[in-house]
Amino acid sequence: MTAVTDKEPEARPTVAALLERLAVATRSGPGVDSAPTGTGWLPEPVTAMLRAVTERTRPPASEAADEIVEPVGSPSRRRVLGLGAAVTGLVLAGWNIHELGSSGRSPRPASGERLWRFPVGGLVYGSPAVADGMVYISGSRSLCAVDVSSGRARWKRPLSGVGLGSPVVGDGVVYLNSVDDHLYALDAATGEQRWRVLAAGPGSPAVADGVVYVGGADGGLHAVDASTGERRWVHHADSFVSGRPVVAGGAVYAASRGSLYAVDAATGDQRWSLATEGTVFGPPAVADGVVYAGSDKGTLHAVRAADGEQRWTSPDVGAAFSAPTVADGVVYAGTADGKLRAVDTAGHGRWKFSTRKRGLAAPVVAGEVVYIGATDHHLYAVDADTGASRWRFDTGAPVYSVPAVVDGVAFVSSENGYLHAVAT
Repeated sequence: MTAVTDKEPEARPTVAALLERLAVATRSGPGVDSAPTGTGWLPEPVTAMLRAVTERTRPPASEAADEIVEPVGSPSRRRVLGLGAAVTGLVLAGWNIHELGSSGRSPRPASGERLWRFPVGGLVYGSPAVADGMVYISGSRSLCAVDVSSGRARWKRPLSGVGLGSPVVGDGVVYLNSVDDHLYALDAATGEQRWRVLAAGPGSPAVADGVVYVGGADGGLHAVDASTGERRWVHHADSFVSGRPVVAGGAVYAASRGSLYAVDAATGDQRWSLATEGTVFGPPAVADGVVYAGSDKGTLHAVRAADGEQRWTSPDVGAAFSAPTVADGVVYAGTADGKLRAVDTAGHGRWKFSTRKRGLAAPVVAGEVVYIGATDHHLYAVDADTGASRWRFDTGAPVYSVPAVVDGVAFVSSENGYLHAVAT
């Protein structure tokens, strides 16, 4: 794997993480089963307290629930002081640390402060999705639905094949691809499976107008009825679809090895295809009739969405393995050299922000701030206009996910199996 040979030692996976990645890749092996789970590895005082609480609140077993973190009452201030070091255990268990204390309303946390942390389990590379007061996140073992306010699990669904992609939510249904090559549709409220279809690959799905679009392991771009799972059409490209397809203006835009293309959303007929300089690994971005895509050769392409005519290329952006983001006439791109770059829609550079290590995820813009995760373990908040740092948050592990920013909270996952809620 590329990460193993990274020039920066801190960007390389640990031995344990590497073993689990290998186990995931082969769908079996000791990495999946031998990773720390439960409370046996915690200090005994924390274990005892957690055992007492979970025995008192554990729900009846069901197929859709696995190690669900149940809500408990907020203890008094005296009780909090008595817990001492066990507070660390509460955080690991996914409980809201801000609920520990007096019964009065807590002051608004400062920007960059963690609100809660939830243990997804396994390895987490996917990005969270937020809908109707829930945040959905997948790990190498399950798909979880977590309350956005408390950080407590609503449900946790193990899958027959581990899910390393990013879920997408539409009309009360969560869609997720898995390494067993299936696309799953689950009820967003309960986690119950509605259907599954053999139509998934390494990317994540997109849903629009009652249709789910996903790249398949067979190199095809599949359109599946969102209600029934019935396949509507398949468009075969020259290789697997990189990342999530993008739907805009009646077309589906996707990238594969060495090309960027558009197909009709209703029929799957190809509208145009453009050869790119290098491989486009991340999904494209579409804004104001233009498709933007970066490549591993360091070129940012701007292509007219209607006919695929190339408007301009910016050869000095840097190698990109994630999607660019467009907001207010500016294209933001995270690159493999650990830099976040801002380029105007004419291809001219505006500013550059450097992180501590190589490797960046895709950025997201909310208000006047760009949020981006990095392999140096941090989530960064950067001024969208100037490129100045506003704050950074240490997740404790490399971040490969795109944060979801909703109502003053940034939700981001880290490779070591956690979902973090951070005040913006």
